[in-house]
Amino acid sequence: MHVVAQMTHTSTQPSNTKAAPFSKHETIKFDHSDDMHTPKTADVRQVKTSVDALCAQTHRAAMHFAELVHNLRGLSQQEITSISNKDCTAFVDGLAMCGSANCIAHLATLINHGAASESVFSALAFVHNPDKAVIDHVASFIARVPHQGLLGVTSLVQSYCLSHPHCGTEPGVKRIIDALLQKIPRGCTVGKHFAEVEKAVYVLKAIGNIGNEDISLTLLNDCVANEKNPLEVQLSAIDALRRKPCTDKRNKNIDHLFFDEEEDEEVRIAAFAQLMECADEAIVDKVIDHFHNETSNQVGSYVWSYLNAKRRSSKPGNEELQRILKKKHIPQRFDLDPRRFSRFYEVGYFDPENNYGGHMDSSVIFSPKGYIPRGVNFNFTIHLFGKSLNILELDARAEGLEQLDNELFGADGYISNPNGHVFHDKKFQSHNAKVNQLKVLFQKKGDFIEDQLSGSLSARMFGDDVKYFAFEKDHFFENAKEYFALDKTLPKLAKEMKFEKSRNLMLVDVRRLLPTVCGLPLQIALNAAVKSKVSYKAKLNLVDLLHQRPNADALLEAQPSASVFATLSVSLLAAEAKSGVRCESTLYSATSVSGEVSLKDGKKFLAKINLPDDDAKLVHYERKISRIDNNRITAIPTPQAPGSKHHYCTSSTTGKVTGLKMCAEWQNNYPSVLAEVSVEKVDPQLKSYELKIDHESSRGEDLRDMRRMCFVEMGRNLQDAHQKMLMSVDTPGSKVNRKMETSFDLSIPRKTLKMNVITPFKKIMVDGNLVEKRPRQEYDAKLKLNIDDRKHYDLDGSFKAGTHQGRTKYTLTAKTLAGSAETADLKTEIEYSGRKSPYASVDFHLDKVFEKPIVFKTLMNLAGPHYQSKLEYSGPKFNGKLDGDLHHTGGFSYKGSVKGDYQVGNEKKHLLNIGSEQTFKMKGKDHNLKNSISVESSSLGKYDYTVYSKREGNDMKNAIEVDYRGKKSTVNVDIKRNANDLYTAIATAKCDRLGVNHKANIAYQNKFPMQFQLKVDAETPTMKNIHAGVEYQMRSSPKWTFNGKARLAYPGKEFVATEHIDEQVAGKYKAVTMVQWDRNGKVDVNSEILFKPKEHEYSIDSVVNVAGMRGPIHLKKHVKYRQDHYNVHWQAKHGNVIVYEIIGSTNGKFGAPQKIDLDVKSQKFDPKFHYHLAGNVQPTADTMKLDAVIKKDNRQVAKGDILVPKNFKAPSQKYSGHFDWTYENVRLFDQFLNSYFGFSLRIQLKNIVF
Repeated sequence: MHVVAQMTHTSTQPSNTKAAPFSKHETIKFDHSDDMHTPKTADVRQVKTSVDALCAQTHRAAMHFAELVHNLRGLSQQEITSISNKDCTAFVDGLAMCGSANCIAHLATLINHGAASESVFSALAFVHNPDKAVIDHVASFIARVPHQGLLGVTSLVQSYCLSHPHCGTEPGVKRIIDALLQKIPRGCTVGKHFAEVEKAVYVLKAIGNIGNEDISLTLLNDCVANEKNPLEVQLSAIDALRRKPCTDKRNKNIDHLFFDEEEDEEVRIAAFAQLMECADEAIVDKVIDHFHNETSNQVGSYVWSYLNAKRRSSKPGNEELQRILKKKHIPQRFDLDPRRFSRFYEVGYFDPENNYGGHMDSSVIFSPKGYIPRGVNFNFTIHLFGKSLNILELDARAEGLEQLDNELFGADGYISNPNGHVFHDKKFQSHNAKVNQLKVLFQKKGDFIEDQLSGSLSARMFGDDVKYFAFEKDHFFENAKEYFALDKTLPKLAKEMKFEKSRNLMLVDVRRLLPTVCGLPLQIALNAAVKSKVSYKAKLNLVDLLHQRPNADALLEAQPSASVFATLSVSLLAAEAKSGVRCESTLYSATSVSGEVSLKDGKKFLAKINLPDDDAKLVHYERKISRIDNNRITAIPTPQAPGSKHHYCTSSTTGKVTGLKMCAEWQNNYPSVLAEVSVEKVDPQLKSYELKIDHESSRGEDLRDMRRMCFVEMGRNLQDAHQKMLMSVDTPGSKVNRKMETSFDLSIPRKTLKMNVITPFKKIMVDGNLVEKRPRQEYDAKLKLNIDDRKHYDLDGSFKAGTHQGRTKYTLTAKTLAGSAETADLKTEIEYSGRKSPYASVDFHLDKVFEKPIVFKTLMNLAGPHYQSKLEYSGPKFNGKLDGDLHHTGGFSYKGSVKGDYQVGNEKKHLLNIGSEQTFKMKGKDHNLKNSISVESSSLGKYDYTVYSKREGNDMKNAIEVDYRGKKSTVNVDIKRNANDLYTAIATAKCDRLGVNHKANIAYQNKFPMQFQLKVDAETPTMKNIHAGVEYQMRSSPKWTFNGKARLAYPGKEFVATEHIDEQVAGKYKAVTMVQWDRNGKVDVNSEILFKPKEHEYSIDSVVNVAGMRGPIHLKKHVKYRQDHYNVHWQAKHGNVIVYEIIGSTNGKFGAPQKIDLDVKSQKFDPKFHYHLAGNVQPTADTMKLDAVIKKDNRQVAKGDILVPKNFKAPSQKYSGHFDWTYENVRLFDQFLNSYFGFSLRIQLKNIVF
C-alpha cells in the first residue's frame, strides 16, 4: 500500500471583515460592573457611625474599617467633607483605601493642609483600578509627598498604567514623573552622604514602579552611566529599567556595562539581568559570544546558571527565551562553587493542562572584594488562570560583613577569642610616626571607613517596590558593644522615649465572577481588613534607682491592640438579586501595661501599677455564618440543641483579694463559634496597686546617716531625734478596702511613741509615753491599745533601741497589767537602714485579744545583691502572705522566688509558688548554664522546668526536663568532639505520660568535600537496633580514592549500599558498587570509568551481578565530543544477548550543515528490533532543511524531509514537509487508497506566506 498526500498553499487573502476600532486595552473576562467595586449610594449617617466607632478601639474595629471603606465609595465629595475627621487616623487611611475620585480629592485637600500622616501614602498602593481623576488628584499633592511615601504613590500610578498603555503621555502621569525627576540633580550626580543616597534610591525605585513611559530614561541612563555615584545608586538605576519599553535607548548603557570587563561585578550582573528582560536572538547571541571569552568567574558563574535555568524552566513567561536558548550551546568553563561564586536558582512547577503552578527564583551575588554574599534576592511567583502574579520579592544587600565576621569570629574575635579581642581593642600605634600618618591619610582617602557596615532591605508585591529600609553605621561593632555594656546602656534608657503607630489596611478586597452550567454567574467575594495600634512610653532611670540616689524615677506604659476582620461570600447572581452564603471572622487582642517607680528626697519611695479602665481582652475570636437571600443578609439560626459551651474563671475569693479575675470562654453553637480570654475587674473602681515607703527625720538625717550609727553615736543622736516611717500596700479609690499599712512615729525629746497597723480586717492603734530607764538604750513604756475604736487596753512594757547588722532596730514588748479584766500581749520589732542600703521591716504580734493572734509583717530589702519583700497578715477571719526573694549571684546568675497563699475563714487554702534559678559561667569557649523554673498552685498542681547546658573543652551536655504533677519528660543530648572533627552524640528522650523512652547514638563528621559521615543508631521500648547512616571518605594523594557506604536497618530488614572507587591512572578509575536488601537480594557492580573532561570524553563499562539471575549484565555508556563531532554509545547485554543498544553521532555545528546518525536495537524482548536513522541538516540563508531515512533490519521503512524558517520572526516564512513510510514491507495507506479510490496521496506543505 502506497499513500501520497499533497497539499499546496498558493496564496493568502485577508477576509472582508474589518476589526472594530478600540481606544484602550481591556482584560477579556466573564464579569460585570459589580466586580469593579462600582460605588453605590451610602447613608451618610451610617458612615458617620463607622467613623465614630473607629476612633475608639474595640474588637470590631477592623469590621468598622471595612464598612467605612465600602461606604465611602458611595459618597459624594461634599458628603465626605461633611463627616471628615482629620484627627481620626482610621478615617484618613480609609480615604486612601477607598480609592474613588471623591475620596482621593478629599485626601488631597487634607494632605495639602498638612493633616495626613506619612503612612497614608503607603496605603495608596492598595487602591484598586484607579481612574484618570484619581491620578489628577494625586498629581496635585505629589510635591508634598515625602520620599518614603513615593513608593506607594507610584504603585498606584502603575495600577493605572496597566490598563492605559499610553499613560506616559497623559498630563497627570507626566506631572508626577516630572516631580520625581526634579528630586534628583541634573546629570544624576548624587552625594556620598547616606541621607542623599537613601533619598536617591527611594526616587529611583519609585520611577522603576511606573511602566509604559520613557520620559525618565534620560535620567536613568545618566544614573547608570555615572560611575562617580555610590554603587547603591547605580544598581537602583539599573533595576529601575525593568518595566521600561525595550528600546535601544533603554539598553544602550546597560549593554555597555555588561560587556565592559573593567566594571564592578555587581553592576555587570545587574545589567545582564535587565538585558535578559528584553532578550531576543541578537542579544542572546552577543551574550554567548562574549561568554566564551569572559574573564570574571563571578559574572561567568551567574550568567551560565541563569541561562541554563531559563533553558530548563517551566515558567510560562520564558517560552521565547527558551526557544532561543535551546538552539544554543552554552559551555561550562567556570567554577560553580555556590559558596564562593554568584549563582541564579529557579525551582517550581507548572501544570499547563490545568493552568496553575508556582515558581521561586533567587540570586546570590558575590563580589571579589569579600567572601560573604553582597546581595541575596528571592522572588515568589504563582500562576493562576492564565496570569503570573509576582506576589512577593525580597532583596537584601550588605557591605562590610567581612569586618564584622572578623570582629566576632576571627583570630582575635569577640566571641572566638575574648582575651585576644581585648588586646586587639588597644589599637597600638607604630613607633614610626610616618607610618601612623600614612595610615590616617589612607583612611581619609575616600570610600574606606574602618568597621563600616551598610545594608538595605527592600520588598516588592506584585512587582511594585512597596518597602525599602537602609542603614549605614561607622564603627558598627564598637557601637554595638555599647548595648552589651550596662554602664553605657542604662543612661540611654533613662531618657524618656515615646512611640505611637497605628495602621489601618484593607489586606484583600477582591470580587470574581465565574460562569456555571446553570447559566447564572457565581460570585466569590473576599475581604480582609486589619486595624492595629501601638503606643509606648518609657523612662527607665535604673541608674539612679540602683544607686539609691535622692531623686529617681522610672515609668513604663504600653498599649498594644490589633483587630483583624475577614469575610468570604459565595453567591449566585440573577440580574440584581443575589443569593448565597457569607462567613465572617473577627480576631482581636488588646492589653495595657503601665507602671511607675519613684524616689523623692531619698525618703519617699513609690511603686505603682496602673490598671486600664476597661477589661482587657487578651484574645477574642468570633465566627458567624449568614445566609444571603435576595440581597438580604440574615444570620443562620443555631440548632435547638445547645452546642458545647465552656467557661472558666479564677475563684471568687481571688477576685475579692486582687480585684481581678481571669476568664476563658469557648462556645461552639454551629455554625457560630466564640472564643475569648479576658482579664476582668471584679472591683469596678479599682485603678491601681501601690506600694509606698516613707521615712522622715526631724534633724534632716536621711537613711544613709542611720546606717552609719554605731551604738554610742546612736545614743547621742536619739536624744533629740524624731523618726517617722510608713509602709503601705493599697488599691486607692477601690470599692473594696485592701489597704495594708503600718506606721511608726518615735519622738525622743517628747518621749512619745505611736504605731498603727491598718488592714481591711482590723485597725490597731498604739499610743503612749516613754520613761528613760537606761540612758539612750532602754525605756519603760506606758501605752494605750485601741482596736477598731471599740476595745481599749492599758499596757505596760519596755522599748529598746539598738542596731542589728548595721541597721537601726527598735523592739517593743507590752502586756496588760496583772489582774486586768481583759488581757493583751503586744510584741513589735522595727528594723530599717538608710538609702545606700535600703531596708525596712515591721514584725507586729498581738495575742490574747482574739481566738487567734493577729500577726502583721512587712519587709522591703532593696540592698543588693539580695532583694527581699514580704507582706503577711494572720487573724481570726483571714490568713495570707506574699513573699518575694531575689538573690543576684553575679553576671547572669540569680535565684528568686515568689510565694503566696491565703485562706478566708475555714475555706480551703489557696497557694501560688513560683521559683526560678539560673547559673551561668563562661570562660573562653567553655560555659555552664542551668535555668530552672518551678510553679505550684492549688488549681494547676506543680510544674517544674529545667534547662541545662555545659561545655567543657570538647564535651558538651544539654538537657531539658519537664515535670508536671510527678510525670516527667526529659530530653538529653551529650556531644563530644573527637579528633579529625568527628562529633559523637548520645540523645535520649523520655516521657512518662506518653510512655516514650527513645535513645539514639549519633556520629557526625563533615569535612566537605574530602570526608563526610552521619550515623544514627536508635532504639525504642518496642524496637531495637534501628540504624541509619551514610558516610564517605575521599583522598587525592597519591591517587584519588573514594569510599562510601549507606546503611538502613530495623528489626528484620536491612539495606546496605557501598561504593569504592580507585584511580588507576590519570583519568581512569575502577569502581565497585554493592547494594543488598536481604540475604538473597544483592547486586554487585564492577565498573571501569574513563573521565577526561579536558578531552571531553566520558565512559563507564560495568559488569552487574544480580543474585538469582543467571549470568551477568554488561553495561556500557560512552560519550565523546570534540569541537563539532559528538558520539554516544549506550549498551546493556545479558550474556551475549543485547538488552538495548543506542549508538548515535552528529557531525557539524548548529546553524551549519550537520549529519545525524542513530542506531537502536534490542535482542532481549519480542518483537526484536533494529532501527537505524540517517539524517542531514542543510541550512540556507532563510531556511533549515532536515531529511532523514529510517531503516528496520537494514530495510528502509520511512523517509521524509522538513523545511522550516531559520528566523521565526521573519516577515515571510516557509514551511514544507514530505513523509513516506512502509510497515512490514507494505506502504501504508497506498494499498487502501488504490483499492477504494484508485489514487495515491502525498502531503506536502510549502510556500505558506504570512
